[in-house]
Amino acid sequence: GRTRPGTEVELDIIRNGREKTVELKIGVLPGDPVQASGQPGRSTEPTGLLGMELRELREEEMEAMGVDRGLLVNRVNNSGAAAQAGIRPGDVVSQFNNERIESVKEFRRLVDGAPENKPLPILVIREGNPLFLVIKVPD
Repeated sequence: GRTRPGTEVELDIIRNGREKTVELKIGVLPGDPVQASGQPGRSTEPTGLLGMELRELREEEMEAMGVDRGLLVNRVNNSGAAAQAGIRPGDVVSQFNNERIESVKEFRRLVDGAPENKPLPILVIREGNPLFLVIKVPD
């Protein structure tokens, strides 16, 4: 982002329709983003809408990652909505706008029906940890 590490900021959080403001200090993320595993291109279906390429997880990948659903992020366009939200290759998209994600087709349907330019919650699993991010569907 544009905010320097060490800067204190106020963050507005929206969860289940309720808003809360918290104060925090910006830190530094350790290391490089996790890279996607598996065979890129195999059963991959780009969404295009949010600037990321997703694919459905295979059974063995879900078991290894400790998830029961979701879509693996293979690539992220640096200028897309996904990158602006902080989504990285290797993340698993589990929910969008508080709806569970089971397939690329379902994700596309949810994105197509989402309001434009409104902050929406997206839940990703990163290195086994759930992480709520905020994404805006471009117009």
